[in-house]
Amino acid sequence: MKAQGAARPRRIGCHWSSSITCRSRKAFAAVKAAPDLSSRRAAQKKWLAVILTGHANAEESVLYPALALANEKATQHGLQRTGRGQMQMAALETLNPMSPGYLDKLEHVRGAVAHHMYEEEGTWFLELKNKTPPADVAKG
Repeated sequence: MKAQGAARPRRIGCHWSSSITCRSRKAFAAVKAAPDLSSRRAAQKKWLAVILTGHANAEESVLYPALALANEKATQHGLQRTGRGQMQMAALETLNPMSPGYLDKLEHVRGAVAHHMYEEEGTWFLELKNKTPPADVAKG
């Protein structure tokens, strides 16, 4: 939560970026609050997987290429983290959604996403915005 709060005031101004913190928080809460196995699995697929996959796709197709022009090290780190996140989501799929192990893995993924938001949305993408000409930022 601390990382999400730190990232919140420093968004880069794009519509999807301004709402990803709230959407991911709601998605994790929906999965955790699901009362039974089938509704938890459905919430995981409907909310969590869709939001995280969409976020990763946006970064990989638009933001990481732009970031590579400004800071290649950050881009490689971001791409590696995206791959690790996909592996963690796949591992979540193998667990019984009502088990303590599932909730532990879900919390691990939530913590990784929070750190990601703090580091990328709160730092790297803000730096990218500051290096981008105002006319290009306005195209957003």
